[in-house]
Amino acid sequence: MNPRSSPHATSREALRVWKSLTRKYDNDGDVLAITHNRPHNVEKKSASSVFRDLEIRVARLERQSSPRVNFEREEETHGKDYMKKFYIIAKNEADEEMGFVAAKLETIDYSRDCSDDLKALQSKYPQLQERKSLILYWSSVAKEYQGQGIGSKLYYESIKEGWRENKNKPFIFVPHYCKHNGSTSEEALRVWNSLVRKYPSSGHCIAILKKP
Repeated sequence: MNPRSSPHATSREALRVWKSLTRKYDNDGDVLAITHNRPHNVEKKSASSVFRDLEIRVARLERQSSPRVNFEREEETHGKDYMKKFYIIAKNEADEEMGFVAAKLETIDYSRDCSDDLKALQSKYPQLQERKSLILYWSSVAKEYQGQGIGSKLYYESIKEGWRENKNKPFIFVPHYCKHNGSTSEEALRVWNSLVRKYPSSGHCIAILKKP
């Protein structure tokens, strides 16, 4: 299997890791031969298998090294009710803010840039016919806490809150750029890219089909 075609090896950083592995182990094209000390005990691993193992190890290290996080929910206190968003705020043990997200549950609008993705999910999953979507408007993580999984945790907490607000019914989770004149930063898109590997999705639109 060619690592460049693997869903687990799309970045330049990942390809550099793969090249370093081919220098350490016997290989046949893009298949590594992992040889143990015991004779005749050779295990061949494909690119996707190796990168899946790496992802599992990285996730384990992140859980071990990430700081303890507490989450609080706040409501907007101004504006009309139908326009109000909810905020999920991440705080450390000293009650200092580490980051936040702002989101709102809305009826799906097919004039959005992601209308094809929204229709594809609704067509595939009949339980989404109520046309509810949770739009993530803004997200931010303080610079000193970036790279520690705080953003992913905030997105997950917003999914949980969206499920509660939608009365325990399925919905579609979408980034702000899907809304007319909306935008999503490159940092935020990295979190979205990690989410689409975990949930049913089309583009960056994610189907939340069961309680998170």
